[in-house]
Amino acid sequence: MANKQPAVTEQTKTNLRRAFWQLYEQKPIQKITVKQITDLAGYNRGTFYLYFKDVYDLLDDIENKVLEVIGGMMRDLLPPDGHIADAAQLRGAPGFEAAMTPLAQTVRIYGSYARVLLSDRGDPRFKARFKEIVWPPLKRTLPIKRAHSPKEERVTKEYCMAGLIAAICAWLDEDDPLPVDAFIALLSKDLVVSAG
Repeated sequence: MANKQPAVTEQTKTNLRRAFWQLYEQKPIQKITVKQITDLAGYNRGTFYLYFKDVYDLLDDIENKVLEVIGGMMRDLLPPDGHIADAAQLRGAPGFEAAMTPLAQTVRIYGSYARVLLSDRGDPRFKARFKEIVWPPLKRTLPIKRAHSPKEERVTKEYCMAGLIAAICAWLDEDDPLPVDAFIALLSKDLVVSAG
């Protein structure tokens, strides 16, 4: 279908995403219908199907948008060849804070999405994709004392990323969350203490 009014099209999709999200924050995706979304957004079912195949396609659309922003931000931390020899090669301030500041800022902007998508209620595929995007620049900032075999690397990754995801969820669940810099300082201090 030709898109003759891109601004109207994008606003319609945004309204459908918001309506879906209001429902998804309250109940599992299996209990959300297209009719509920369109009723809440003020459209008919046909309008929904112009843009999305089903509620799962709409969730994928939201997940892809969030991960696209996070992925772009994490890629910006890497040198042009994508390889980091050590934390000092991160652009900006070296170390954990350099990787976490833009990540935390982005997650805070997408707080309502990240809080649900990274929680136990979220899609496990989202968490897996999040880990794959965030881990490469983050792992080079951690105080790891020796090289790891691939098996050890996997365990280390899962340990670190599970802790990070749990910390992000706890942070976003607060009514009055810590400011980004205080959140990062807390994580940075705890990582250094636990690794020492």
